[in-house]
Amino acid sequence: MKGLFLNLPMTGHINPTLDLVQALVKSGDEIHYWCGKDFQNSIEASGAAFFSYSIEIEAIDPRKKMSGVEYLTYLSDISLRLLQKHIKEWSEAGYDYVITDSCLVVGKIIAEYLGIPGVTSTTTFSFSEKMLRTPSAISSAILSLFVQHRKWADWRRLRKKISSDYQVKLEMLDVFTSPQDLNLTYTSSYFQPMLKTLDLKKNKFIGPLLKRQEAKESMDLDVLAKKTVIYISLGTVYNLKPEFFLNCIKAYEARKNTVLLLSIGQHIPRSSLPEDSESLRIYRVIPQLAVLPFVDLFICHGGMNSVNEAMYHKVPVMIFPQQDEQMLVAKRVAALGAGINMGRPIAEPTDIRRSGDRILSSTKYQENAAKIAESFNGAEGAAGGVNLIHQYVKSNAFSCH
Repeated sequence: MKGLFLNLPMTGHINPTLDLVQALVKSGDEIHYWCGKDFQNSIEASGAAFFSYSIEIEAIDPRKKMSGVEYLTYLSDISLRLLQKHIKEWSEAGYDYVITDSCLVVGKIIAEYLGIPGVTSTTTFSFSEKMLRTPSAISSAILSLFVQHRKWADWRRLRKKISSDYQVKLEMLDVFTSPQDLNLTYTSSYFQPMLKTLDLKKNKFIGPLLKRQEAKESMDLDVLAKKTVIYISLGTVYNLKPEFFLNCIKAYEARKNTVLLLSIGQHIPRSSLPEDSESLRIYRVIPQLAVLPFVDLFICHGGMNSVNEAMYHKVPVMIFPQQDEQMLVAKRVAALGAGINMGRPIAEPTDIRRSGDRILSSTKYQENAAKIAESFNGAEGAAGGVNLIHQYVKSNAFSCH
């Protein structure tokens, strides 16, 4: 079979999909993976054929807080421009199915337009209309993004244009989650919040897929032996905060028998942070999956991939959410007792030390992280994802045309 895979050019949206794509290719499928040029090497390494979008997709500026309405408009605009540029190519390629990122509703539109089965790839939690209507911390956090904003006109204009030109009905939930008859989420049903509000016939949890290759910076893992290891990272988007890293260093610089590992990204001036020492190691990039087995505490932003990887390795986390989606992850981790939600983007060294010591002095956080890890190990995995896709496509191949 021949599949079209559409994704946003963002690390957190691409990395979780690569093992699934590799498994699809090994099963005999031909996968055409469309994305931005920066991800060509990693996509081709999975065995897929890479295709680059001919439009520029601007990255979200982490320094500017984007409202829910603005994000809705941002995603809708991307999908409209992709349709205008590529619908002829996609229509003539003879695809049997489409897999699309949950934030890229263009894939759902193409599936409906071509009359072929569509699958949604979700790299965060799954969301449903019921979740938004059910009183909870999650629904309150999402709905609060749309209060007192006067920027609905742009979204309405885009919705009208897409609906008119491509004969589809487009709702707000479609743009944020692209719900289809098969939705694959890269976590476990145990970790998924508000599971009972989801249609489990359509929503399948295949667990985090963690066999991907990482860019590695030379580092000596032997220095971590017999030490308490605290790993600190704000991911690839929200890491332009030297003051955050400085506060973490100050919190633990006097702690005995402890090593701090900092992954600071490519843009912070190295001179803005202290020199390396026996208890401090600072890197631009850290091979996260290689390091996590040595880690006792992971201080992070609450990105879904980072938290999934930490839980897989039974590492408790202290989360400083940098945006609303990460706050949802942080709340779920705290609810399951696998870490502490700091509830804000940065904290004073004394607060960091106090919360970190709570985690390090108790075994309950690691034990609860281990429960999540066990649920990951029991998930469908990449092979299960392939089976779900193939069964779905074969059962819908005739009804879609």
